[in-house]
Amino acid sequence: MTCSNQEIEKLLPRLLLDDNDSRREALADIDEKYISDAKGINVDYIFYIENLKNTEFSKARFRIEPLYAEIFSEIKKMFDDVELYSVQPIIDFISKTDIPKISKILSVETRQEYFNYCIGLSDRYVPIIPLDISHKLHSTNEKSLLLEQVYLDEKNKIGLDTSTQSEKSEKTDSLQKKYLNNKTELKKELCNYIMLWIHAYRFLKARQQLLSTNKNVVAFSHRYQGWSKPRQKINEVLEIEFKSNFGYGNSSYFYLILVYRGVQIYPFMDWINYKYAEASEMEGYSERFHKKKIYERVFKGKKVSTKEVVIEQSYWEDAFDSLVKACNICERSPEEFIDTYIVIALKKLISNLEEIIDEDDRILDKAYRDFDFKIATFDAIEGQMKQAKSMNVKGSMISKTLDFIGDITKLEEVAKVSSYIDDIESLNKRILPMLEKSILSYKEVMDYLEERYKNFEKEIIDIWKNQGLEGLTQKNKAQSLSVEESILFQKLQDKHSKISKLKGEAQEDLGNGRRLLKSIERYIINIKTYFNTNK
Repeated sequence: MTCSNQEIEKLLPRLLLDDNDSRREALADIDEKYISDAKGINVDYIFYIENLKNTEFSKARFRIEPLYAEIFSEIKKMFDDVELYSVQPIIDFISKTDIPKISKILSVETRQEYFNYCIGLSDRYVPIIPLDISHKLHSTNEKSLLLEQVYLDEKNKIGLDTSTQSEKSEKTDSLQKKYLNNKTELKKELCNYIMLWIHAYRFLKARQQLLSTNKNVVAFSHRYQGWSKPRQKINEVLEIEFKSNFGYGNSSYFYLILVYRGVQIYPFMDWINYKYAEASEMEGYSERFHKKKIYERVFKGKKVSTKEVVIEQSYWEDAFDSLVKACNICERSPEEFIDTYIVIALKKLISNLEEIIDEDDRILDKAYRDFDFKIATFDAIEGQMKQAKSMNVKGSMISKTLDFIGDITKLEEVAKVSSYIDDIESLNKRILPMLEKSILSYKEVMDYLEERYKNFEKEIIDIWKNQGLEGLTQKNKAQSLSVEESILFQKLQDKHSKISKLKGEAQEDLGNGRRLLKSIERYIINIKTYFNTNK
């Protein structure tokens, strides 16, 4: 096997990235705050809420036993040992413990390939942790052998080239340095994996023990990756959900939802954006625990805001404090609960929507939206585009409340809610003509985007047909181009490639523009349908 220097440069990233998803962060790059320095909630203990004597709810801690502490400590020493480059001592050490056997049994019993253990709650492309450690040991050994083979092949090539001895020594030293760096990264990857495996195993066993020994647990902290919304029954009238999406960057979220008499209480709404899926949706919630940081930056001469979702394990404490308070109020005084979590919640909902309907696009963009339909901004349509995006946010949030009215009506027997239903209907009647007006204005945007796309299309046809690229392409296949024709052929090819790229971008803008238009049209239809049905 022989590899070029360029191939060697590319080899290590391919080896260290996740076997199933190359976008995932390399294990070797995981911050120590998640591994050797990890502590607190869901590392040292699990937060949980228990119902004592069926009358009082309280927050408590369940200790996570430091299983395999000596093994963890030894692996950390190997990780820190700057003189250790080889993964073989690590593989030999772990192979002599009972971890490979335990991991195999766990994989078979659970019928799962990976721990459901999110390393960083608001990180993106976080690595997953395979259950069966033997597979990881084997694949790491294979990668180590491959690195060694590449190194020896390249070293032999240096010995056979015609360079001077001094140049050969310099090349060999450089190759040796790269080889040792690569081996170090592979060692870090394996050590981090083993330490994370131990963390995940400890958490799993603690959770199992908690639920098997304490029948009064109504909720517990977790680090499940992806969508999760387990619902727990508190009493005959109250249920709760911790609705989360951990480990998906700015699409991550962490909410509490209260469900009273089967009705989900939504005083607040968030605009959740799935950037890479090019999708977004509204999420209603009773309380939000993730935080949003906003950064200002200049892009193409214009000031734009960048948002970042932040979720830490420590946020579970705030979440449980809020939940304990709600549960105890519900048990102690149903009237106080209704006033605090239903009447006041509805007031907040109406108040928020009244602010939103009058808000300008700049504020809306900072507070609610970062999914922009990926439509390029042009001076000729900038005003109409901003208005359309603004109405998309307003229309989505306000028209969605019509879906709640049926549920809100069910609460009439415990609270006076008819005035809030009137307010929701009034807001939708107010937004309807604004949406319809924005549609008329937005047609100018669509006309501009369609004309832009067609112009690029015409230009491509002109290059192909009129400027001669079609004929030159045929002559090139027949290898009959003259020198002058070859120069012209290359020039037209470059021009065609450039315009084709612009056409593709224009086509994407046009498609996204149509989707934005359909969204606003859908809000109009939903509002009209509601009032036609409820005359």
